[in-house]
Amino acid sequence: MAILPENENLIWLNEFRKKYGRSPRILHIGNIANNAYNNAKLLNQIGLECDVICYDYYHIMSSPEWEDADFEGEIKDQFFPNWNSVKLQGFQRPKWFVQGPLKLCIYYLIAKSKKQPIKTSLYRFILNNCRYLFYRKNILINTIFIFKSKFFALKSKFFPIGSIIFYTFLCIFSATLAIIHILIAPIVIPYKIVLKYQKYFDLSKNNEKQNQSYEFIFDNRTRELVQSFETNFPQREDNLKLDDLEPYRYIIKDWIKLFECYDIIQGYSTDPIYPMIAGCKPYVAYEHGTIRDIPFENQPIGRLTALSYKLASHSFITNPDCIFAAKNLDLSSFSFVPHVIDEKYYDSSLIFEHKNSQNNPYIICPSRHDWAVKGTNITILGYADFVKNYPEYRLVLTAWGLDVNKSKNLICELGINDKVDFLEPMSITKLIKYTRGAAVLIDQFKGYFGGIAPTALSVGTPLIMHLDYNKYSWCFKSLPPYFEAVNKDEVSKCLSLAIKIDKNKYKYQALAWLKENYYYQTVIKEHLNVYSKICS
Repeated sequence: MAILPENENLIWLNEFRKKYGRSPRILHIGNIANNAYNNAKLLNQIGLECDVICYDYYHIMSSPEWEDADFEGEIKDQFFPNWNSVKLQGFQRPKWFVQGPLKLCIYYLIAKSKKQPIKTSLYRFILNNCRYLFYRKNILINTIFIFKSKFFALKSKFFPIGSIIFYTFLCIFSATLAIIHILIAPIVIPYKIVLKYQKYFDLSKNNEKQNQSYEFIFDNRTRELVQSFETNFPQREDNLKLDDLEPYRYIIKDWIKLFECYDIIQGYSTDPIYPMIAGCKPYVAYEHGTIRDIPFENQPIGRLTALSYKLASHSFITNPDCIFAAKNLDLSSFSFVPHVIDEKYYDSSLIFEHKNSQNNPYIICPSRHDWAVKGTNITILGYADFVKNYPEYRLVLTAWGLDVNKSKNLICELGINDKVDFLEPMSITKLIKYTRGAAVLIDQFKGYFGGIAPTALSVGTPLIMHLDYNKYSWCFKSLPPYFEAVNKDEVSKCLSLAIKIDKNKYKYQALAWLKENYYYQTVIKEHLNVYSKICS
């Protein structure tokens, strides 16, 4: 449970509750890397009413299960995980988090906000099951095509026996389809009812007068935004056009209805575009590397992202190097807020020693294999040199990223295959366990301080990385305790030093730094500070 920070923002929170008889309602849009889920979870714990909408995106790292469930089993598809196939140890998604097709997500949150229990339960049931229906549907279609080609070949080759086999299989397969349809009918029927009779749910009364009203609002707003882009970015060679906004015409009315249920909208990544176009509520933009390049691209998403951050009441910056982009965009209000490193990171009971004992330790590098962005090859080269003198240490890598095969080939070339283990991408709970059990953690070498580095610090595992502190001095009071390395020779040397340090002393220093610079209470305090200024 998060501890409510003691500051003047409590006065605002209490006054808001007295005035409206409820807590402030915040909608968080988008959930890349579970940032929205983590922020909303902390804020809900102190009494705010936050909802998260994660629409049309199902990646493992946008799922609450990845963040908080200590699950057992294998996730075979990272982009479309089947959480029913693993043991979640009793974890259940909170009702304030919704993931699925955009319109169904919107309908669910509107019904929930209006306290309509029957509609809320119906939408929740469909959303919890439809993604598995689509998953099974894709498998079924692929299976049909495979068997169709195989059996037509069999029919032609072994006539008439092939025909008998083919039609026998067809009968069995048809019966199987009938059974499947019976089993999934409880999912399909409500879904089709909602789509066919949605106008009776008071959520989308698409009468002609209402449509004309939204068309009028949209046309006026888009003209305003085109003019605003010219005013705010006079030096840009590209201009925002009405055509850039046209794809949003027929969905923005649903967003407007949803926004009316909340006091503040917080859009993540490029999703501040929606509240900007709606123009009906104060909104906050939250970047996680988003504004580093996207707003400066000569394409619609670039222009719209630039303007949405420029017009936001406030922008949260999680990647401190993005201060340069914030200044280039001339943002009027922005502040640093760290990624959430909550209580579970400090739970000493979360430990898993991978093939580890006092005589068989390991070094872990959980960063994705992207040589250009992360420099994973530097880790491998440095370890290969280090292990010549310390053969008892193994290297643990994760099998994800664009350059996994390149890394495996490099490992083979260096002759260290028997020293390296590859793991599937780790959930946050498993990452914490493996990191706590490791002798050393190696992060990346491109100067950034992401989510892996504070994980190492929170559990007291010595950290090796490259940090460009010039980009971070505006939000960090001091350098974190870590070993600086930019090439393979320095990695090898740092490993030799890191395995010999006093880990208890290092952990004390790391926790002290986190509390001052990267504590989750800072996330709560900064959100309340911003919300109190834009919502009264």
